[in-house]
Order: sequence, then structure tokens, then C-alpha cells
Amino acid sequence: MKPLLQSETFVRIAAPLAVGVALLGIWEIGCRLGSIPVYLFPKPSDISLPGPACAQRADHLYFHNDICLATMKGPEKTI
Repeated sequence: MKPLLQSETFVRIAAPLAVGVALLGIWEIGCRLGSIPVYLFPKPSDISLPGPACAQRADHLYFHNDICLATMKGPEKTI
């Protein structure tokens, strides 16, 4: 049995994951050290919301989607 780091499957899966985590870390640290305003370039931690805040935002999104769909549908026509 080959060691884990020499396994082709492990490297094929772990390498992209490691690069993604590294890029997210660089993004987070760069935004924190650079004091970049959230409205220009939000940190990953600003984008990923904790449980209740995420649910609240999802409810808000569903509400606006309903309004948008109703507006696109137009008024009901009666004959």
C-alpha cells in the first residue's frame, strides 16, 4: 500500500482543496490587514453568515423573489 501523499487519488482531491483554502486565507488576511471596506471587497467571513443570520437573509430573499415573480407575471385578467 502506497503512503497517503503518494496516492494519486489523494493528491488529485487534496491539492485543489489546499489551494482553495490557501486563497481564502490570503483573501481574509489581505482584507483585514488592508482595512478594505466591506462594500468594496468583503472578507470571506463577511460573506459566510452564521446560522440565524443566514436564515434571516434567506427569508428576505424568498420574499423579494415572490414580489419579483408577481411583478413579472402582471395583473390577473378577469373575463
